[in-house]
Amino acid sequence: MNKKILGLLASLLIVTMFAVPVMAAKPNKVSARAVIYTLGCEIDPTTDIRITDDGIEHILYLKMWGIIELYQGDNPTPIIVDWVDICDGLYNPRSNKSVWRFDEVWQIEGSDAFVGTDHVKTVGPLTAPESMNSHMILHGVGDYEGQVLNLWFTPEEGALVGTWLKP
Repeated sequence: MNKKILGLLASLLIVTMFAVPVMAAKPNKVSARAVIYTLGCEIDPTTDIRITDDGIEHILYLKMWGIIELYQGDNPTPIIVDWVDICDGLYNPRSNKSVWRFDEVWQIEGSDAFVGTDHVKTVGPLTAPESMNSHMILHGVGDYEGQVLNLWFTPEEGALVGTWLKP
């Protein structure tokens, strides 16, 4: 009798272990669109610009900032985001191509909301690209803990589009 009860409890334990991941709540996946509304840039004493003998420009610690209008789903009212980026990258004038990394900090209502990285490739210099390919992943902090923005730049939209995962 004790072996039957022990076997039944073990079976229930195994079923519970397999059922818990299935029962876990899936994140709410909402479409997202981010439009850069304003853009500023600053070359200050911490910015390091080096040009090699063959003309390749290396730029370290270029500070950029501005405002983004962040739209979620079909909601026509944007969330206003103040953003600051620290940009590192290089531009090769011979190939007319550049590769950049942006360390992103997005603030909503004065407090940090999302942080992450944007990887950008351009044809043409960063200041006036002919085309751009961008992929950004931002993780929520503070009130946005557990949320993720996954965005790509699309020339057709002229904006970053993707998904906003919410718990």
